[in-house]
Amino acid sequence: MGPPRAESAELAVIAGSPAKPAAVIAVPVAGGSVRVLRESRPATIDPGYISVPRAIEFPTTGNRTAFGYFYPPRNRDFAAPGTAT
Repeated sequence: MGPPRAESAELAVIAGSPAKPAAVIAVPVAGGSVRVLRESRPATIDPGYISVPRAIEFPTTGNRTAFGYFYPPRNRDFAAPGTAT
């Protein structure tokens, strides 16, 4: 993977998210809608089953702070007792 490259008024980048596979996208430099130029693969998992990470931080020894990601369980068909789906 190389650095982002400007092509006229758009920036071409490889991007993805916890719920979407990587894709080559064109981002208008002046703002506006992002265009998907090529997907790495089609999304095959229903988003109702994908855990989206949350950034967390917590204290550790020596008055330091550790950072990480918490992936809360997600299943649109089930909920823990006493919670709603």
